[in-house]
Amino acid sequence: MRDQKPLIYNSDWKHLIILDDCRYDVFESVDIGIEGELIPVKSPASESKEWINAVLSHKDFSDTILVTGNPNCADLREVLNFHHIRDSFLHDWIEFPGTTDPKLLTDNALRLTKAKPEYRMILWYMQPHAPFIKLNNKLKPHTQRVGWGRNQKGCSYWIDALSNGVITKEEVIEMFVDNLKWTLPHIQRFIEETSGKVIITSDHGEMLGEEKGVYGHPGGFNHPAVKTVPWFVVRRLKNE
Repeated sequence: MRDQKPLIYNSDWKHLIILDDCRYDVFESVDIGIEGELIPVKSPASESKEWINAVLSHKDFSDTILVTGNPNCADLREVLNFHHIRDSFLHDWIEFPGTTDPKLLTDNALRLTKAKPEYRMILWYMQPHAPFIKLNNKLKPHTQRVGWGRNQKGCSYWIDALSNGVITKEEVIEMFVDNLKWTLPHIQRFIEETSGKVIITSDHGEMLGEEKGVYGHPGGFNHPAVKTVPWFVVRRLKNE
């Protein structure tokens, strides 16, 4: 399996789309409505801060605009060197399900890339990371704990339910798939309205009990479920 990091540095992408917390098997299982070449690659990290430090930290991205729904980018701003950074976590928020809106993130990414077409762009969608746009009925009692919250990062309500047998791994994967499908029309719109090579990938995957007692994406964890992510080179939209 190829390493993701040198691919990011050495590929001639114009737009790099990051799907937060996207397992390779989740991405592979969905018809994304885009033609291209998909391979699994090994991420250098098992959570977002690790990925930022491993891939983006202290690197010269002065030719690139970063539009990010991930709040960790704001926390690590001092190590990032981009032409411009838009913190969609702060500006493109929706109260339900309590996360960055992929539509608003895309709207603003398009506005920025059309205003400055000479720059490359990284779009970091928060999906398919929880909270989930479609919640399994077994989790309805936990809805008050769904969102990231403005001052409370993280949402592990589904991990408790999965580890305690309230829901199954397959049901959790279905919610991740729904989050991915929520984002896809906006990714398709971005591709349709821009030009240049587009690559879709992820910062890390997700542990769903493949190793006993391990769920989520703990830092410093080396397991294929959390380190194997998609590397999808876009050729064109299927309806073109």
